[in-house]
Amino acid sequence: MADRGFSPHSFRAGFITEAHRQGKPDVAIKRISGHRDQRTFERYIRRTDEFEDHAGDFYPGVEESRAEAWAFR
Repeated sequence: MADRGFSPHSFRAGFITEAHRQGKPDVAIKRISGHRDQRTFERYIRRTDEFEDHAGDFYPGVEESRAEAWAFR
């Protein structure tokens, strides 16, 4: 994955950014991510509306599965 520009850090930042974008409480996100310090946690939040490179773009079928999952909401 690192050869495609992804790392454990980028996935962590992606998760935190997306959860924050969806309005999840910081305390809940920090519980999952293991952050204790608010300032450190906030450094992981990317100020963007959408990711330029979505991890799902590299795996066939991911977007279709994602669409099906959203259909059940």
